[in-house]
Amino acid sequence: MAEPSEGLLGRLMRDPRIPWFAAALIAVGWIPPVMYFGLKAPEGGSQAIAWGGIALAVINLGLAAGIVFKKSWAYVISQWIAGLGIVGAAIAIFKIRETPAVPGAMTPFFPVVFILFNALVLTLVSIGKPAAVVPFEASTGRRKETDPLEWTRDNIEAIVVAFLMALIIRCFCIEVFKIPTGSMEPTLYGDTKPGEPPPAHQGDRIMVDKIGLMTHGVNRYDVCVFKYPLDRSRNFIKRIVGLPDEDLDIDHGDIWTRPHSGGDGKFRIARKPAHEQVGIWLPVWPGDDVTAEACKKMWDGAPAGCYENGAVFDTGPAKGEATFGYQRDIQDYYRGVGSRSRVNDLVVRFKATIASGAELFVTDARGDGYGRFSVFLKEDGTVRFSHTPDERGNFTALPMPAPVSTRAVIPGADVEVAFCDGAVRVRIRGIEVAAWEYVDVLPDDLRQADAPRFPISFGSKGGAVRFEGVWLGRDILYNRTGGSGRNSVMSGREFLSIPKERYLAIGDNVCNSKDGRLWKERTVKLKNGAQWTGDGDSPENYPQTRAVDGKLERFRDTDGTDHFFAQEDVENEDFGGAEEKWHPFVSREEFVGKALVVWYPLARFKVIR
Repeated sequence: MAEPSEGLLGRLMRDPRIPWFAAALIAVGWIPPVMYFGLKAPEGGSQAIAWGGIALAVINLGLAAGIVFKKSWAYVISQWIAGLGIVGAAIAIFKIRETPAVPGAMTPFFPVVFILFNALVLTLVSIGKPAAVVPFEASTGRRKETDPLEWTRDNIEAIVVAFLMALIIRCFCIEVFKIPTGSMEPTLYGDTKPGEPPPAHQGDRIMVDKIGLMTHGVNRYDVCVFKYPLDRSRNFIKRIVGLPDEDLDIDHGDIWTRPHSGGDGKFRIARKPAHEQVGIWLPVWPGDDVTAEACKKMWDGAPAGCYENGAVFDTGPAKGEATFGYQRDIQDYYRGVGSRSRVNDLVVRFKATIASGAELFVTDARGDGYGRFSVFLKEDGTVRFSHTPDERGNFTALPMPAPVSTRAVIPGADVEVAFCDGAVRVRIRGIEVAAWEYVDVLPDDLRQADAPRFPISFGSKGGAVRFEGVWLGRDILYNRTGGSGRNSVMSGREFLSIPKERYLAIGDNVCNSKDGRLWKERTVKLKNGAQWTGDGDSPENYPQTRAVDGKLERFRDTDGTDHFFAQEDVENEDFGGAEEKWHPFVSREEFVGKALVVWYPLARFKVIR
């Protein structure tokens, strides 16, 4: 009678080289969790994130130890995880071939890396161990016979378990989406449609974190994927700007909120966390086609050849008194669509070399009534702020914070000066060294001053300063109605009241995004008493396009189901108008997950913030 083969697991455990080789590879898994803990926790990450990273490290090291001591459970777990990685990749590839409607936290990115490490281990340790190898019996020296039925059963069992585990991961942990539209550009790219202005690009492939919803919920400014409330067969991706139980206002491009209960009843600015803002800045200058000649025209006072070596502005060896002013209004405009409103929240980045005794400055000459804000920086790291009225202003300057002394600015140090969300922030070599939050409560009356000539300028006083690699960006400019200025849920309202368990979502491409500001529902009632509610702004539900084959009409409801009926059976003939009402919010149950990373195209790989 044939004896069962010891199988792949037994062969692996007999090879003295395998345990140490596999353990070394698996043990590398501690690197991603520690990296994640180090990068995320200082930015305000929750304790759940920190403990999750530590747990991953313990799991990896435990598997490594188990393999070293030739414990069968360590091999079994590694096999399962490797199978999950392979099946999960297959599901992801299959999913990418689809075109999800409009989909779209870094938490599970490192578990993915952990799975791939272990999948690599199983692949490597299996090399050179073909299934046809049958070990000798210890007593007789004869080869053991392989039982084909048992071998088949074992492999089918492993595949089924791996497949089920992959489905569990897809349902509860990670899912893959493709971005087909540009409502989140330039944070996330969608497929370029015919007739759209250049540059052309393909839609980003992203991973979505579902665990994050369970561990720390939905936070303001998270980029989330959710079921579209008016057609749940479709997935949308937007940035969450409004939270439950609060009033929300949009004023001068910023988000202002106040709670329904508690507080003093005043609106306060909702500032973006530092790690979120980094991923939000939209590029303004330089563009792809900037030349030295164009540089001189764009920046008043720019030296000859200022862009020949990569946006270099040098104040010269003399006294170093120089000012470079950007000569255009920075407007809310992207790929042919925008409100054309002036953007006042700006950021300037450069590498600074400051001569002894010199002082560089960056000035944001705002057009929203707040005046001019300036930052001054010396070689020894002293930072001071300044606030002055516009040229035609007549208000009293705000009180200045005391100068801040920080570490010296070494030649070529990276410097960032940001004017955003009612604050001025200075970063040197990636570390915030000074900040001035000059406004918190929404003013009752903002003076509409004439916009200054130069919206942003920089330069030096008292000595030479070299600015290398100058980069100018702008913040998202939120508005109430979108780029067309059409009617929205916020039209005619002082503010928007968000109820319990509801959220307001707006796309980063604010002027070309179908989001909560514009969602409205439409109801069709039939004479027999049947009625359906669906998207009032969907082409499928337009009265002029819902006919099918010239006989029946179609209406798609909030569950994504198409209903067919004859026109003479409709009771509310004017349902295109009188039966419409706003539906601006996403419910907690409709969230799918938080956008994690762009993983394809490879040139676009990044953590989504």
